[in-house]
Amino acid sequence: MVLPDVSKVAREMTEMSQVMMLWRRWAVLGWKEKFLVIKNNVKNWRDLIKMDFATGVKLLAELEWLAGIRRAKILWLHQQMTDMALAVKNRKMVEKFYQLGRDYEVEIGLMTNNPAFLVKTMEDWNWREKIYIYSPTLPKTAGWRSWLEKSKICWKTELNTKKLKPIKGITGILEKYWEWSLDNPTIKASVGVAKEGAGEGRIPFAHLANSLPVYAIFADIINKNKNKNQLRVIDLGCGGGRNIAFVRQVAGKEDDQYIGVDYSQACITLANKWYGKTGVKFCSYRGKKLPFSDGSFDFLVSSHVLEHLKAKDGLFFLAEIARVLKKGGTAVIGTPNRKYCQDLLMLNPKEKRKWRLILPHLHEYYYNELKRILDKKHFFAKYRIDQTKNLWARRIMVESTEKLRPREGWRGLVYEIYSRLREISWIQDISARLGTEWILRKMKGKYHQLLIETELLVDRGKDSDGDNLVVVAVK
Repeated sequence: MVLPDVSKVAREMTEMSQVMMLWRRWAVLGWKEKFLVIKNNVKNWRDLIKMDFATGVKLLAELEWLAGIRRAKILWLHQQMTDMALAVKNRKMVEKFYQLGRDYEVEIGLMTNNPAFLVKTMEDWNWREKIYIYSPTLPKTAGWRSWLEKSKICWKTELNTKKLKPIKGITGILEKYWEWSLDNPTIKASVGVAKEGAGEGRIPFAHLANSLPVYAIFADIINKNKNKNQLRVIDLGCGGGRNIAFVRQVAGKEDDQYIGVDYSQACITLANKWYGKTGVKFCSYRGKKLPFSDGSFDFLVSSHVLEHLKAKDGLFFLAEIARVLKKGGTAVIGTPNRKYCQDLLMLNPKEKRKWRLILPHLHEYYYNELKRILDKKHFFAKYRIDQTKNLWARRIMVESTEKLRPREGWRGLVYEIYSRLREISWIQDISARLGTEWILRKMKGKYHQLLIETELLVDRGKDSDGDNLVVVAVK
């Protein structure tokens, strides 16, 4: 992880003051992280008041570290910061960055365009801590290594000559989402949106663990087909538009056409307000038959919409998806695995409303059930049913439903009260959010961990024990 993100900082400094830039990062931290920042920086309060540059860089890097990966083996000081510190002999900046490493028990590395000057400067400073160096211009000659081996600090110097490779696949895209979300905070859902059961900020756990990975899979597929001409892409059930707007930015080309459709006018109003400038066209539509001609789209995504339809309507929905896809087009359809959703509470084969784990879910699917439908109906030329699995999310679901499961005796009264109160949407939202966040805190987990530790299980012809089913189908 390279800190601080200099390009992001440069963009932000054209829009806001340094204090506001730091405050923005501070605001996304939890109380535990805020306490750590205060504890680690209380001794620097005089420097902070004086707006000392080295102390400010250390604080900025610390805030980005706490809000970011926190799993990197080495924290790299950005080469612009390193080279500037060397040029003006600012030893304090390097010392502050090393202090960050000691505070969080992580190795520190220095990126530079002038490794020889870096080593010479560290010798002059009589530096006695391990140095990891990364440089795109690091010489590979035997003479360079021989000279370095003779330096006074060589025995504590390790070279990293390999390029820093980006994380690929859906994990890399989920990391990009986390970085993107720091610049694009989740929007508070309006009352109308919340009543529709939409809004990514209502229950962050459900969004990060279930819905968003489907879009990451979708973005990864589009990225692999960027060489194609202008693409037409649609999101059926786009909600507030956040996810498809993100996909447009990380996977779309300038001339691609992106459309987000949702039956809720409140959701589309929100989407147009906050994400209308991202290049996605949002529209509202109520009706079974989609308002598009046959073979209209190259790519289609529908994340966690299918379970909101009755079983017979779900069949029609799948047929409509196949109809509006171009020949050779790809659809990505995400839905919960009933085994790790409804069945955690209780079996409910008749779909009785009172016994549903999630009230708006009219019919959830098992892997084998969905496979039989796709095999029988021949909607697509080929398909596979991948699955996503997240152990953090699994534990949250198991523990939360265990406390709610209907029981005999006085404990059954708890579920009776809950089943009535949750009919009021805002009570359902608050109880679900607070309950899941309490379990996550008890697990000493973070939303970032919840997000990036999602595992993709490629279809092997049988249920892979995943939390969500993701159909990847080609017409």
